[in-house]
Formats: sequence, C-alpha cells, structure tokens
Amino acid sequence: APYWTEEHLDQLREKGILGDTDWLSEIYKKCGLTQNHNLSATGGNDRVRYYASIGYNGQDGILRNTDFSRYNFRANIDANLAQNLDFMINVSGSHTDRNWPGLGISAQSEFSPITRAFYALPILAKEYQGSPLGYTNGVYTYNPVASLNTGYQHQRRWNAEVRSQLSYKFDAIKPLKGLKAMLFFAYNFSYTLDHNFLETYKNYSYNPINRSISLVNADGIPESNFNKSHSGGYQMTLRPQINYEREFAGKHNVTGLVLFERYSSYSDTMTGYKKGYFSNNPVDISMGMENQSPFVSGSHNNRGMASFVGKLGYAYAKKYMVEATLRADGSYKFAPQNRWGYFPSFSGGWVVSNEKFMEPLAKWFDFLKIRAGWGQNGNKNISAFQYEAAFAYNEYSNYSFGNTKDDPVRGAALTRLANDELTWETSEQLDLGFDARFLNSRLGLTFDWYRKTTKDLLLNVPVSPTTGFSTQMKNAGTVRNTGVEVALTWNDKIGKDFKYNVGYNIAYNKNEVTKVNSSQKYNPGGSDLLAQGTGYMARFEEGHPIGYFWGYKTAGPIQNEQELKEYISTLKDQDPANSHQGSGLKVGDLRFVDTNGDGIVNDDDKTDLGNPDPD
Repeated sequence: APYWTEEHLDQLREKGILGDTDWLSEIYKKCGLTQNHNLSATGGNDRVRYYASIGYNGQDGILRNTDFSRYNFRANIDANLAQNLDFMINVSGSHTDRNWPGLGISAQSEFSPITRAFYALPILAKEYQGSPLGYTNGVYTYNPVASLNTGYQHQRRWNAEVRSQLSYKFDAIKPLKGLKAMLFFAYNFSYTLDHNFLETYKNYSYNPINRSISLVNADGIPESNFNKSHSGGYQMTLRPQINYEREFAGKHNVTGLVLFERYSSYSDTMTGYKKGYFSNNPVDISMGMENQSPFVSGSHNNRGMASFVGKLGYAYAKKYMVEATLRADGSYKFAPQNRWGYFPSFSGGWVVSNEKFMEPLAKWFDFLKIRAGWGQNGNKNISAFQYEAAFAYNEYSNYSFGNTKDDPVRGAALTRLANDELTWETSEQLDLGFDARFLNSRLGLTFDWYRKTTKDLLLNVPVSPTTGFSTQMKNAGTVRNTGVEVALTWNDKIGKDFKYNVGYNIAYNKNEVTKVNSSQKYNPGGSDLLAQGTGYMARFEEGHPIGYFWGYKTAGPIQNEQELKEYISTLKDQDPANSHQGSGLKVGDLRFVDTNGDGIVNDDDKTDLGNPDPD
C-alpha cells in the first residue's frame, strides 16, 4: 500500500501544511552575478620601467546568503640606478570578504542546507503558523530554508607581499669581470579575521509516523553562540648572493656562487567563544551570557632556517665539465647540537660528440654526453620541537590531593616524549648516465643508473608501553634504493606546421632497508589499518623493502568437512583451539598457515607477505 495515501494527504491539507515545494529552488537562485574589473598602467624609459594595476572581483553566490569579493593591487618597478647597478621591486596585496550561512554549506555536514534539500519532503509547506516547517525522520527535522538563516559566517583576509632585489655587475673593473653581487629581500604579511554566529530558532516538526506536529529546537544549535578568531603572521627571506661566470682564452669557462639565505616566520592565533545570545544585532564576545570551555584559546609560532651555499664549476672547450657544491643548512626543528647539516655534491660530464673522433658520425649521431654525479640532500619534514617534551594544561591533567576527588587541582600532563638526539635525514645519491640524440635530434635516448641511500630516516617508531606512549620520533635507520631509468623520445614534423612527439620510458627500482636503529632490528607499522584489532600489518626491517606487508599466509578456505578434518590433523594435539580461529573453527574459515611448524597458529607464524611497491 502507498505510504502517502489520499487520506494522509487530506490530513496534511486540513492541518494547512500540504505544499508543493521545490526545496532546491528555495535555496538556490536562478543565477549568480560575477563581475571583474581591472585597471592597469605601464610605461617608463631606458632607465626606469613600471607596471601598476588594481582589480576587483565580485561573486554573488547561487546559494542564497553567500557571496565573495576581492580587491587586489600590484606595482612593479625595474630601475637602472647607475651603470651596472639595477634595482627591482614588486609590491602586491589583496583583501577578500566572504559570507555564508552559520551552519556552513559543506556537503558532508548533516546540517548543511544543501544536504537537507535532498531529504526535505516536497509535499510539505515551508512554514506553519509563522515558523519553519520540516519533517522528522526520528532524529532530525529537515527544512533547508531555515538552515540558510541560522546566523552567518563572515571571513575577511588581508595579504601584502614585497619582493625586491639590488644587483651590481663588476664588469667595469677588469680583474673582477664576470662578478655579480645581489641582495634579495622578500616579505609576506597575512591576517585573517573570522566572525561566526550561530543563531538558534524554533521550528515545527512533522512526524509522518504518528502524524503529529510539534515545536522543537533547531537541529545542531541548542542555543545561539558566537566564535571570533584572528590569525596573522609574516614570512621573511633575506638572501645576499655573489655569482661569477667568466671565460678565459676562449676555452676555459669558470663559474662560481656563494650565498647566504635566512628565512624566518611568525604566526599568531586567538579564538574566543561564548553562548547565550538573545539578540542578533549587534553580536560580539562581550554580549554573550555564558562561557564555553575553553572560553579563549590561542597560540603562536616562530620558525626559522639559515643556509650557506658554495658552488664552483669548470668547463673546458665545451667538452669536459666538473662542478662541486657544499651547502650547510640549519633548522629550528632540531636541538642546538644537531641543528646544522652539511651536504656536499660533485658532478662531472663529458660531451663525447664534441670530440674530433666523432666527426665521421656527425651525419646521424648528433649528441652524446656521459655524466656522473654524487651528492647529499637533507630532509627536515617533521613537526617542530620534537627534541623537547611537550606538556598540556587542561581538564585532562587535573590532580587530586588528600582524601577527596571533589576539588581537583589543575596541573600539567606530558603529551610527547623528547628526543634531543634527532638530526637531519640525509639522502646520498650516486648517478651514472648518458644523453644521446640521433637523426637531426629527432631520436633521443636517456639512460640513468642510480643508487640512493637515505640515512637517519625520520619516523615515528613504537616505544615501550611503560613510557605511557605508543610512538616516538626517531632517526629510525637506513634505506637504499637502486634502479635504472630509460627514456626514448621521437620528435618530428609533417609539413611546415604539424609537429608531434612520442615518448617511451621504463624504470626499475629495488628498495631495501639496510639498517634499523633498534635492538630488535625492525619496527612495526600500520596498526589497525584494516579494522579495529587487526594489529600491525607492515614492518620496517633489515633486508626487506620498507613497509613490507606482514601477516598470516593463507591456503584458501576450508571447503567441506573432510578438508576441516585434514586441517585439524595438522594442528598440535589435533586440537582446533590451536588454530588462528580457536575452538570455533568451521567449514568456510580460512586455513592460516603454520609457517614455523609447531602446530600452533599464532603471532609467531606471521611472515613477509610481499612488497608494497611495484618494481
């Protein structure tokens, strides 16, 4: 029988709540106006060139009560201040203003007006006795129009950026010809201000099961509340640099570089929250009647990094070239004694095709370069201050003294183990290869063999439960990748205008853990990834690929009673309790392999199940 019978519809009509509502049309406009306006100017002379622009972008959202606007500006100046002295400065900034409903419009939110429009009943009217009307599924009452009018979220952002560079060429001084000094400076400032007001309301809820109408509080907003937050900060880079490039006697080319770079940043956030609002205009923190824990929260961060780089290169007759680089990087993420990492690199190349003995092949063999390189790079991609212990001061770190727990004292609780031995993760790579081109450079071939060894790998590894923690950041060990890469290309054209290219590449890589900084020589990982209680399913272990799968081997399902008996006969004392499933073993269960042959299937039988990475 149909659920919405004529008799049921007549009841809705009698109550005055029968409707023909297109809920999507109620929350969406037919169109949203977007406008862009830009004004720019450019000009200059042989000494100074400039460019300036201002712009406005406005978007009226197709969802009601949503809009966005942005104002932006930019100014660029390039100037020749004196002979060989140049100056460049770029300045830009923007301000954005965004509005959307208080409950938010994320499709994942069960309170979003968009989500609710798909659940709302089209046979119900939008209102009943002057208040929003929706139907209840026993948990929520769905009225998407009401969800659009639940206060507001208003976000404003300001951003400004300056980039400048001063450079001087020493070509006028003959012994210093080829020397160039530069000073680069960049500064970025950003600030965000959020006002989020959630306004509660009453709505009528129709229950189609008992066909009753009741006045209830809005879903997700038991009472009006207001959140005000700000976040801001800056990023700054300073980089003095000296470059050198000069050719001697038409064959000897010397290049060099020395630079220092300092990066620093600061960020600051603060959020205040209150509830108990009885007016929606005006709204601010001071007008709320009740504090919510935490009433105010905030944080700030300082970050910094410094680098020194030196590079020296030499090339002879465009045939032979060598280059050496040394860089030193210092990061705030490591303890003072481990803050600096030093990373050298060397490379060399031989352009064989420029040799005289290659001239007989020049008609079809265009280019051949053999190259080799060795170098180190550092990685610091971990959370800051892992070398220090972290503490929290909150309701979860209360302590009780005396004979009562009724009056706890706020204290501190350890939330992270310190490891002041943390240092840079270092990747060391040896590369041998060649580049070749044939048939007027239409056919290209590139070959590389490499061996990359990553030492002091930064990983969260399991620690003893007696510490009170499950993991700690450590330099876990060493991983080696060895492989080959080959690329083949064809570039050509048909006629004068049609050009095409075809490429083919193939690669092979072998990954192996060569050292684990642990007494047990392995670290487990991937806890409970498949389901709760499935335990660790991967390992970081010497002699195996990183993160190889670790678990039980299976020999297929038990198909019938005969196979069940045969499987039980392989267990110790022929007791099903010694199977992985225990005494409840039955037809249809998997046969887990007793890899160590002791007749008992337990954790001792887990083994290598394969490499997670393709070759």
